[in-house]
Amino acid sequence: MIDTVKNNNIENLINIEITERMVMNNIDIAITILKRLKDNGIGISIDDFGTGYSSLSYLAKLPVDFVKIDLSFVKRMLEDNKVLSVVKTIVYLAKELGMKTIAEGVENEKQIEMLKGIGCDYLQGFYFSKPIPKEKILTLDRINQT
Repeated sequence: MIDTVKNNNIENLINIEITERMVMNNIDIAITILKRLKDNGIGISIDDFGTGYSSLSYLAKLPVDFVKIDLSFVKRMLEDNKVLSVVKTIVYLAKELGMKTIAEGVENEKQIEMLKGIGCDYLQGFYFSKPIPKEKILTLDRINQT
């Protein structure tokens, strides 16, 4: 895979998502593999952060670029101050570790305002777009230019 990335000059255009559970099965091997990927220009995201093991000591060791805030937190953060505190903590922790944050499951403007206000870097969800089949993704540039 790394050779394909280098041969096609697409470093820094690929981001791989991993789940906490996947990493925690064998942390030493995971760190080695993730470091090699990152050293070759491939971005790394931890998906569903906060829903699994959430070992902070491992998070500090992993060569990760992005922490994705699970949609279960995003959906409940406006009604539950404890959940909002978790989201704020994830954003703060990621920044302190030199990582960016992505909030999943954004569905309305109130969520957008809250997430921007606490410093979340990126937002994704149905508010912006429903899932798009790969055939349509390939034509997006042409759609946006017309």
